[in-house]
Amino acid sequence: MDPVPAADGRVDRERLDELLALQTEFDGLDFKQERSLAKGTKARLEFVKDCAAMLSRPHGGYLVIGVDGVGAPSGALIETADYDASRLHDMLTKHLEGQVSVSSGVHTVDGSTVVLVCLRRRGDGLFPVVKADFVANDGGTPTTVLRGGDVYVREGTKTRKWRSADLVGLIAPHVAMVRQEERARLADLMDVLRREYQGLALASGPVAALTWQVGQEQFDTAVTEAIRRNDTSALRLLVLGLQRDGLGLLTQDAAAAGEDLLQLLDRATAVAAIAVTLSTQQLVDDVVTMLARLYHRLYVNGEALTNTAAERGLAIAARILAVIALAVRLDQWWVIRKLALRPAGDTIVYVSWLRHAQVQAARRHVVLTNTATEPVGGGLVAAARQLISMLPALRPDLPGDLVDDLPLGTPPAPGDPVIDSVCQADLLWCVAAALDTPQERTRYEFYPSFAWLYEHRIAPMVNRLRTDENLTKDVYPGRAVDEVRHALDEVLQLAAREGGRLGHFR
Repeated sequence: MDPVPAADGRVDRERLDELLALQTEFDGLDFKQERSLAKGTKARLEFVKDCAAMLSRPHGGYLVIGVDGVGAPSGALIETADYDASRLHDMLTKHLEGQVSVSSGVHTVDGSTVVLVCLRRRGDGLFPVVKADFVANDGGTPTTVLRGGDVYVREGTKTRKWRSADLVGLIAPHVAMVRQEERARLADLMDVLRREYQGLALASGPVAALTWQVGQEQFDTAVTEAIRRNDTSALRLLVLGLQRDGLGLLTQDAAAAGEDLLQLLDRATAVAAIAVTLSTQQLVDDVVTMLARLYHRLYVNGEALTNTAAERGLAIAARILAVIALAVRLDQWWVIRKLALRPAGDTIVYVSWLRHAQVQAARRHVVLTNTATEPVGGGLVAAARQLISMLPALRPDLPGDLVDDLPLGTPPAPGDPVIDSVCQADLLWCVAAALDTPQERTRYEFYPSFAWLYEHRIAPMVNRLRTDENLTKDVYPGRAVDEVRHALDEVLQLAAREGGRLGHFR
């Protein structure tokens, strides 16, 4: 059994002493009295061979330069600069295809210079191949030392070209890695299937089994299956359970409710999102009505009772905006007014609870903050963007790699389709609120959170509202096109004043 430790990148004195104590060479350990690395020399190319052979081993290997065959320092003069790790890497990658992982350390042992070189197997499990023919010119007659396509292996304490019998051993690490990846992929698939079947079991079991306290994936599957089966009884009881438990949690303070209230709101949001995706309008009505009842429970006489109430109101508003953003991406235009135009307030009634939530939060100086507790501009949009990354039901139309979890306040990518849809959803509900604001009102019944972002986020929707009359009628049924365009201009004018970036939309 080879006692040489697996090459792990260590080239410190402790590792060197460990190797020298073996006092003999092994497959993974090669002692060299000296080795010139001067360019164009045969010795340099022979060194590349030795490195290639170590790189082909399943666990890599070590070269020790400046010792004799039993590991005793030879006192050889060594140009230590040649063994700098970056130089070695450049030299090896010039001659060998693929990745090269090399590290080196220079030490003094009994007054002599000794170099330890560690060569690790490639990350993809494959082995190095010589790139092309390389010729040495130090012996008078040019000699081809390396030939393109050659592969080198260790046989005992020697380096040689590979033979067909070596192939199984050479590819074994790559095969093992592929098998491990496949096992992990299969385990992930089985885990998904297990959760899916748990969701199916919830949907097909007693109606009381469909509850918001189960895991998010099982919950989403169960709701989807219940809609597919048209199991209105189970869905109705689920919504009533969400309302009952939600009202109960609202009576508790923030510490007592803990994460339970947010989880309940997430489950309600998932139901609304799945219903929008499947165009189940009655279920959307039921869930949003339930959320509105929770929302109204927060307020008395148009004033937020506490900062906690204002924070919870914003949490509900952000979830409504996230569902509207899904509707925008799916062209489910009937959702906009249904979700946005829920009156809120007592002494002062706003046409949209989204605006009411913003006003109540502002009065209590409640703002969304980033990890450094700094206020986040366009907070409602930012919160909705983050929710979409967290709840799969809000993004059934998007690949996972397009929905990175962005901490609040982190600038999104220029082509982020999620933030674009949230900004356009924000624009559409603002226009809806402007259209429904009574003429005698002098205050704004909307606030364009999208104004904190760049205009290219909303530009496509602005253009569609101005040029596509069919879309305008779908989003705002019963409204004249001129009315909608006037309301759009009103929203953009306020956005220009708030964000300073939309002036040419006035």
